[in-house]
Amino acid sequence: MGDERVGLHLFSTAGFLDDSWFNRTYWMYSARWPGFYIANQAPKTGQLLVFDDKRTYGVNAFTRRNRHSPFFFPETDGYLIFADDNDNEPILTGEPGGPEAVAWLRQNEYDSSRGTVDIAMPTFDKDKGIGFTRAKPPLWMSWVNVRARAMTLAHSGEGDGKTLFFAGPPDVLVPGDELAAFQGRAGGWLWAVSAADGETIARLQLDDAPVFDGMIAARDMLFMTTENGQILGFADPSVRTLIDPAKKAS
Repeated sequence: MGDERVGLHLFSTAGFLDDSWFNRTYWMYSARWPGFYIANQAPKTGQLLVFDDKRTYGVNAFTRRNRHSPFFFPETDGYLIFADDNDNEPILTGEPGGPEAVAWLRQNEYDSSRGTVDIAMPTFDKDKGIGFTRAKPPLWMSWVNVRARAMTLAHSGEGDGKTLFFAGPPDVLVPGDELAAFQGRAGGWLWAVSAADGETIARLQLDDAPVFDGMIAARDMLFMTTENGQILGFADPSVRTLIDPAKKAS
């Protein structure tokens, strides 16, 4: 199926500049090139990832499966933000000497033309199986109603604490303009959560959504490029007070 062990790398099966989020493509931080396998059940895998020397954080849009392909249903589950240890490698059930998969999503099986497929069924070297799964659950995961198109990890003040920032359009279907959020006509949100446990620190409503992968933290500042061509800068020596929820970005 084209997978190959090549050492720990950040991979993208569509290219790092592709912002289309096609449902069979993904980013993966792994020691194994994923080949043709689907990986919406895998650790350290999603539509956008950030990582440090210990953990990987990301957003997974396609947490459900319908026959052969992962699916996303707007204004239903939302998007999954998660954290994994870097040694939590994707697995293929049924691979000789491999571990068993754990159930962790709301949908851990799906119906196919060949009957019900679940994570316990062998998928190693099999086409159209459940694909890569995981042997350990995430460190934490949280469902959010924002399509996180930009993400970065930053130190939060003193010590080893870190904050995960992500931003994007809301997960809404505007009556009469159902594609508004997907096409940049519904504004955006900036979130800050604790990298330790995913607890929400703050949220800030934005006039415009960020461009794909358009966020970075440097020198106690957070920078974000938006769809309307602006560069927003947020400055504070303590990341935990970087965002004032009572104020709106301009």
